[in-house]
Amino acid sequence: ILDQYGAYKMALPDVASAYPGERADQVKARFAAIKNMRRANLGAQVAEAFFAEEEAYVLYTLNKGEVLQDGSLTLAQKNARIAELKKQLPPKTQESISTAEMLQNLEEVQTDWKARGGSPEELRAAREAIVGKDGAARLEAMDRETAAWEARMTAYLTQRALILSDPSIAPE
Repeated sequence: ILDQYGAYKMALPDVASAYPGERADQVKARFAAIKNMRRANLGAQVAEAFFAEEEAYVLYTLNKGEVLQDGSLTLAQKNARIAELKKQLPPKTQESISTAEMLQNLEEVQTDWKARGGSPEELRAAREAIVGKDGAARLEAMDRETAAWEARMTAYLTQRALILSDPSIAPE
C-alpha cells in the first residue's frame, strides 16, 4: 500500500497539469481524474478508506458552487438543493460544515452590526438566533475578554512608546 501510495503521489502533478484551469467544469474534471487515479493506484477499498470523506466534501463543494451559480433558481430553491447535497454527506462531515456555516453566519452578523453601528441588544438577538442564549452569553463574555486584552495592549504600547521616546534613557 505504501508503494502504491507513493506512486499515486508521484503521479498527482501529471494529473494537475493534464487538467488545468479553474472553471467549475475544469475543476470537476481534474477531481474525477484524481479520484479515478486513486482507485487505479490504490484499489477501490484502500482509496475509499483513505479518501472517501475528503472526496465527498469536495464533490459537495463543487456541486454547491454549481447550485449557487445557477441563475434559474430562486434563493429558496438554492438553499433546498444545498440542504439535499449536505444530507448526502457522512454525518461527521455534515457536522463540520454546519459548524463552519454557523461561524460564517456569526461573522457576517457581527460585520453587518458594526457597519450599521447597531446596539448591543441587536447583536445579542442575532447571536441568540444563531447559537442560542448560552452561546450568545459566551460570545459576550469573549467580547469582554477581548476588549480587556486590547485595552491592556494599548496601555502597554503607550507606555512602551513613552519609554522609547525618553531621551534620558539609554537605548541599551
